[in-house]
Amino acid sequence: RGVHDFKFVFYWIVQLVATRSMLLHHLLPIIPRALGIGSARKQRRFCEMAWNMLYITTSWAIGYSVWEASPYYMNTENLYANYPDEHMLMPYGLKWYYLVQAAFWLSNVYTIHVEERRKDHVEMMTHHMATITLVLMSYACHFTRFGHVFMLIMDFPDIFLTSAKMFRYLNHELIPNILFGLFSISWIVTKHYLCLKMMFSIWTQGTYLIPQEKRFPHYPNSYASITIGCVFWAFLGLLQIILIYWFALILNVLQKVLLKGGGPKDTRSDDESE
Repeated sequence: RGVHDFKFVFYWIVQLVATRSMLLHHLLPIIPRALGIGSARKQRRFCEMAWNMLYITTSWAIGYSVWEASPYYMNTENLYANYPDEHMLMPYGLKWYYLVQAAFWLSNVYTIHVEERRKDHVEMMTHHMATITLVLMSYACHFTRFGHVFMLIMDFPDIFLTSAKMFRYLNHELIPNILFGLFSISWIVTKHYLCLKMMFSIWTQGTYLIPQEKRFPHYPNSYASITIGCVFWAFLGLLQIILIYWFALILNVLQKVLLKGGGPKDTRSDDESE
């Protein structure tokens, strides 16, 4: 931890922005052209979704493999057990995953200003800033086990969403409907049920698994306190408010698909005609 972490994150911000730019302008456009997408705007949107799917799928697979090999795999009690002694020294894979994820979210603050402005630009910026704050705070306060699982939970539905949008730009009907259905189900399970379950675990499991003598400020490198817990809850709650707003949009899309037929359309788009 320290200045080298900042250098690592900055390096990956540059790498992610450069890789995204190279793929979007040189390599990925070959795919929509070959598949017959005529509109330049649709080609650009397809490439943006392809980049998001490529990154999210890769990072989620890496994050899952790190989680699977960890002592807190399918065990929420170990998210807090032996804090902070066993939490300060992060395994190499977890640290790499964590810092690259931080770089990705920081790079997104730049890229959403490069892409065409969406209707929910303010909500998206708020979501990004809350996520970045949670990632950096959990890293600084040694709650990286919680942050690791939380990132996996939050990223999973986006794999289905980006895939559905890509097929939608190819003018498919059935495949994007199926993928959007899977996305909607996974959204409810992960971003609401599991997310809220983890939020409550802070006060339930975390309260009795971190003994009083190992809490802030009595124990070195410990940040376990009611104040820190409330700060985490505030940002997690802010994310839930944004997610509930977006879930209302998802329900609106589902209603249109079920009642009127056709494929799901991105209600967040700057141009409703597409």
